[in-house]
Amino acid sequence: MLPLLFLILPPSVVGGSYLMWYSGQKLVLSRTKLIKPPQQTAASYSAGISTLIGTYGLMSAVFLNRAQKTSTAAVTKEKKTGYVPPKTFGEVFQRVGRPALMRVGLGSIAFFCSGVAQTYVAVRNEKR
Repeated sequence: MLPLLFLILPPSVVGGSYLMWYSGQKLVLSRTKLIKPPQQTAASYSAGISTLIGTYGLMSAVFLNRAQKTSTAAVTKEKKTGYVPPKTFGEVFQRVGRPALMRVGLGSIAFFCSGVAQTYVAVRNEKR
């Protein structure tokens, strides 16, 4: 099972990230009524990368801290009584699934914003 995850998970993450970035690019192109994307420049690449890093960093600081505070309550309860394995799938999801899904969601939003910013800067540079 684990080797199968190593084969399937990385391509799906890369594909999903590109799809979100492409969706952001298509949004800007539809608003400017352009058919094909303009030539990318160093400014557009730096805008996209800085938006990606900044958006993910800001959202993770806000949302992941909240998720860690709720999971910390469960950990302090475990420290008092010792390790208690999860008994239901709901408990497993609370411990592992919720933070993982939040990171995937935050990454998707960051790639979308990056596609918007990068394409917007490229369009602005082309109009000059």
